[in-house]
Amino acid sequence: MDGAKSAVDNHIDSDVDRFNAMVADYNSRCGSFRYRSGALESARRDVEPYRSQLQAEGRSKFARSPSTGSLSAPAPARPAPDATVQAIQRKLNELGYEAGTADGLMGRGTRSAILAFQRDNGLVADGNPTAALLQLLTESRQVERQEESQPTQPPAPSVAAAPPTYTPPARAPTRQESTSVSSTEQAAIERACDSARRYSGPAVYQSCLNRELSSLSSSGGRPDLSRATETERNAIERACDSARQYSGPGTYYNCLNRELSSLNASRGRPDISSASPSEQAAIERACSSARQYSGPGTYYNCLSRELASLGASRGKPDISRFSPFEQAAIERACDSARQYSGPGTYYNCLSREISSLRSSGGAPDLSNLSSSTSAAVERACESSRQYSGPGTYYNCLRRELSSLGYR
Repeated sequence: MDGAKSAVDNHIDSDVDRFNAMVADYNSRCGSFRYRSGALESARRDVEPYRSQLQAEGRSKFARSPSTGSLSAPAPARPAPDATVQAIQRKLNELGYEAGTADGLMGRGTRSAILAFQRDNGLVADGNPTAALLQLLTESRQVERQEESQPTQPPAPSVAAAPPTYTPPARAPTRQESTSVSSTEQAAIERACDSARRYSGPAVYQSCLNRELSSLSSSGGRPDLSRATETERNAIERACDSARQYSGPGTYYNCLNRELSSLNASRGRPDISSASPSEQAAIERACSSARQYSGPGTYYNCLSRELASLGASRGKPDISRFSPFEQAAIERACDSARQYSGPGTYYNCLSREISSLRSSGGAPDLSNLSSSTSAAVERACESSRQYSGPGTYYNCLRRELSSLGYR
């Protein structure tokens, strides 16, 4: 994927569509996968010997002939049309969402139309063409047809058709302001329902308005963030910025409430000053994503977890008594944990590699082998030598010797 991305010409729509299709296929199969603790480092080591080959293979999918500018590598086989996708495209087009030709193939137009429909109807905006989505689209179309089939009186020539108005939900209001929506909230509701207003019938638009009003009424209004620090308030707003921009005020207020509850449950930012400067930097680095994209509660919880992991690790183990080769191999095996995880995870990795080295019995003696046999044994364990700790490498050598009849 990295190799293909580097070769995509962003000015050529067909290239962009093909790459997005690759991403969609990957996400549909692997998007929810989570590694078990310690397995990610092993997977990275397994892939590393083939990295250049894989990246070259990705680039070749978008390589172009210097003379013609056309794709020099054969284009991948056109995916087979999907009946569900095709039906969804038809329904979206009928509702005015402009999904493009109903060819059964996912593309940018289809995904954008799905996202617009999901946002307009208060659904999780994931852009996925599922059977449940098709059912909702079918029901929406049926509602619109029923609305169109109702007998109507011709309007008086002098009276213009009135636009949909804000109608409070039929159930009892849950907050005082439910019948008095502020101008900011009105604008947010209109923005959330803009696609329904532009591309759907009045019934769908009115339904969207009523849904957003109901969500606003049940949200309890905008929560008071004044007890949080300015930094915490900014982090909460940042975490909910997408809801503020693309959803109604009820969804936005609910997001603020969730982040505020998470902050209150976190007991505040933990004190990490007891850690060394390098350990503090590693903890902050491990929680950088939470700090940038999540609310302060999630960030503080990440800091607390990393601090607890550090405390449980008993500090960085001493590897100075091992040979230079063994020290370098241990550090190399734990380099990913050092770069992307907190100090506790890194120290635990070092401890595991030391334990593996001790249990291996050290480097086996290959001096009695012929040079060709010795080279073959080393070659069989080359991947372990480069990407694993010394204990794994020594165990590999012993296995190869055992297979040759040596002890």
